[in-house]
Amino acid sequence: MDQPNSSLLSSSFLSQLISQKLNHSNYLTWKRQIVSFIKSHRLYGHIDGTTPTPPKYIDREVKRTVVADQGVGTTAGSEIRFECETLTENNHEYEVWLAHDQSLVAYITSTLSKEVLGGVDDDLTALELWSTLATAYSQVSEARFLQLKRQFQDIKRGMRTVLEYLNEIKGVSDQLAIIGHPVSDKDKVQQALSGLGTEFDIFYTALEVLPVLPSFEDLKAKLFQHEASRVQRQNLIPSNSHHVLITGTHALQGNRTRPWTSQAGMGRGILPTPPGTNTTSTTPRRVPTYFYCNKRGH
Repeated sequence: MDQPNSSLLSSSFLSQLISQKLNHSNYLTWKRQIVSFIKSHRLYGHIDGTTPTPPKYIDREVKRTVVADQGVGTTAGSEIRFECETLTENNHEYEVWLAHDQSLVAYITSTLSKEVLGGVDDDLTALELWSTLATAYSQVSEARFLQLKRQFQDIKRGMRTVLEYLNEIKGVSDQLAIIGHPVSDKDKVQQALSGLGTEFDIFYTALEVLPVLPSFEDLKAKLFQHEASRVQRQNLIPSNSHHVLITGTHALQGNRTRPWTSQAGMGRGILPTPPGTNTTSTTPRRVPTYFYCNKRGH
């Protein structure tokens, strides 16, 4: 049986590697960290059952030579015979296995939060401890998933910066991934676009010429650039000036088919009219929006 590296398998060393102690909501993140550590020291068999527990005791047969005297007056002399005796001894392999196993138990418990550790029984093997933790914390309730899903769908930018807004989307997405429900890149992009608000109407139209949505990281860069441009333009215009932004594309937004979204998608057009497109439409003309005061009509 391979010997673990005791210089590396110390509680202090392990605590430096494990960034999060196990609590009631981070089981999958904790598991990913500690499994890698355990595998690197060839002890994973202790928690998946592939390293069975050796017997604590073993029987060993010992041969003994017995000399029996045939008695006085006989010419046969002494009789020599062999007898086998079974001795029960401590199994050295069990002792080595137990040392490895209990070291692993100590390492695992050192990564548990106080509330989790308080619910763990004493005198467990590593396999028993691992199974106990998996049963208690790996099954995240359906209510938790639905709560995060609803939170993700309700995210709006409001008055926040683009950075704050996108960070919330990523944060909730990460929480969903931790409980086993990862959010696709496309869903993150669509959610980000749907919650930006009317201040980004021009940005919507700038994406309509694209056959597919950009990735979330690409969208983030484009939104940062657009936000910086908006702030710069607003700082250059005197506060008492009134400038009207009239776009011919607004009249077409309501009825256009989007090449990268479905009728069940976000429910609003975000693509610009390609050059040369006839903007004449039977759709009622929208009241123009004043760019800097963000009010319709005057």
